[in-house]
Amino acid sequence: MEALARESFDLVLMDMQMPEMDGLAATAAIRARESETGGHVPILAMTAHAMKGDRERCLAAGMDGYLSKPLRAQELIDAVESIRPAEVAAPAASDTALFQPEAALERVEGDRDLLVEVIGLFLAEWPQTASDLAATLESGELPAVVRLAHTLKGAVGNFASPAAFQVAEALEHAARAGDLAAARAAFSRLQETMNRLVPALADYRHQHLS
Repeated sequence: MEALARESFDLVLMDMQMPEMDGLAATAAIRARESETGGHVPILAMTAHAMKGDRERCLAAGMDGYLSKPLRAQELIDAVESIRPAEVAAPAASDTALFQPEAALERVEGDRDLLVEVIGLFLAEWPQTASDLAATLESGELPAVVRLAHTLKGAVGNFASPAAFQVAEALEHAARAGDLAAARAAFSRLQETMNRLVPALADYRHQHLS
C-alpha cells in the first residue's frame, strides 16, 4: 500500500492471504484511493487455496483477474494479456459497443459460468447503485458520486461495454471537478445507456444459465 502511494505500477499481484490485511481488504483500500485520485491499476489475485466463489469475490472487490498458486508462467502471461484491454481508453460510445460478450469472456479467462454469475450480481446491485447515485446527485454529495461512479466504471469494464464505461467515466470526472450540472447531465446519459445495457446483460444471462 505504501509503495503504491509513492510510485506508479503497471500491475499488482495481490496475495489473498497476507498477515495484516488480506487481499480483499487491500484491494478495497486501493480502489477507494483511486476513486479520489483517479487511475486504475490492474490487480491480479493470487491464492494457494482455491475455493468455490473465490473468483466472484475477487471480481466483486474490484480485482481484474485471479490466479491459483503455484503460478505458471503461461497462465500469468495469459492473465496479464486478458486485462490489458481494460487499460485502454474507452472508445466512443455506440450501440455496437454496448456489450461485447466475447471480449467479456476473455476478461474471465473464457469461464462462461463465471461471467453469467458476475452479470447476475451486477444486475442485482444496479438498482441500488442507480438509487444511490440519484440521491447523492440530488443532495450534491459529489465525493460520494465519485466513489460510486468509479466502482461502476470498473464493473461495466468487466462486460467490455465501452459505451457504459465512457459515460461512467464522464460522470466520475465531472463529480471530481466539482461540476454538479455536468455530473447530473452525465448521470442522465448513464441512465439511458444502462436502460439498454441491463436488458442485454439479462438476455445473455438467461441464454447461458446452466
